[in-house]
Amino acid sequence: MAVKEIEAKTAKEMEREVLALLEQGATVLTGNPRLVTEIVRLHRTARLGAEEKAWVSPDISSFRFFVDRGYEGLWPEKRQLSYEASLLLWMEVLGESGLPDTRDLA
Repeated sequence: MAVKEIEAKTAKEMEREVLALLEQGATVLTGNPRLVTEIVRLHRTARLGAEEKAWVSPDISSFRFFVDRGYEGLWPEKRQLSYEASLLLWMEVLGESGLPDTRDLA
């Protein structure tokens, strides 16, 4: 998998380069989910502007989602804990540790 860092000088230049890469079937990674939404919108607008009625969904994701998806693909039986599951696990560990519950001290 080749990696290409986009070094555009303007927002329009960046949009053109990203759309060109998507046309070639590239996977585009962003820093956050908000940018994923924006690039999907740009791609959809470009396809509608070209009067296309259907197209293949582009592969655009945040870096975090990309890493999580790769991790789950490698070890599907060992998924990362959600924040809530992690919190419950820690509460269980601390409850069984014999340490006093500091919530009662307040």
